[in-house]
Amino acid sequence: MIITKLSEFVIEGKVPSYNMSFKVNYHKRCIYLTKAAHDFKRHVKEHMPYIKIDPLRDFLTIYIVVVQNWYYKNGKLKKQDIQNMDKLYIDALCEHMGIDDSHVRVSHIEKIQSAKKTYSKVVIYKGSKLLQEKDI
Repeated sequence: MIITKLSEFVIEGKVPSYNMSFKVNYHKRCIYLTKAAHDFKRHVKEHMPYIKIDPLRDFLTIYIVVVQNWYYKNGKLKKQDIQNMDKLYIDALCEHMGIDDSHVRVSHIEKIQSAKKTYSKVVIYKGSKLLQEKDI
């Protein structure tokens, strides 16, 4: 399958943690986004150029690099993992494109240490290498 780069952009600021992105209203029995998560998704949509894909045939590959300080001043590693951090990005990107996030076939997220800068770089590709059962 051919993989085509669709977009590359940078988001300034820190990604809210996934665990802190949702609140539960036990009285109404519902879960909702926190203000920080809502603002972050809006920020992503503002920086992302509009991309049109064929919702019946196209799949996406999304690479996210999160650059921030992952250490305390005393040199100990902060307990901030990147698992599920991509969920807010993928939700925002797919909402902006008007598609369901089931079109994301591959997502990759990694963290880079920087004591001075805090930003994320997002690269979106159309297509993916489709693995077959025999390849596994």
